[in-house]
Amino acid sequence: NERNALVGLSSVESVEKYISKIIDWQKASGKRMKNPYMTIKGWIDEDVKSGNLPGETKKESNYDLDEFERYAMTSGFGGGKNKP
Repeated sequence: NERNALVGLSSVESVEKYISKIIDWQKASGKRMKNPYMTIKGWIDEDVKSGNLPGETKKESNYDLDEFERYAMTSGFGGGKNKP
């Protein structure tokens, strides 16, 4: 249901790209996210705000996974201990 809700906000391609980014981050870091749905929704919201709408040819969003990890671990998204 969450995946379908995200696709409704964006596109199948965008949602699959974001899911892959989270899976890659989890594999690389050995950490888990409490709520990947909200993270992906936030990314989609940022794309919409920046005018990077689905179906348009615009620059691809570039999320730095190290920066994302710092954010995730300090904002309650990451599992386990939160580290600053």
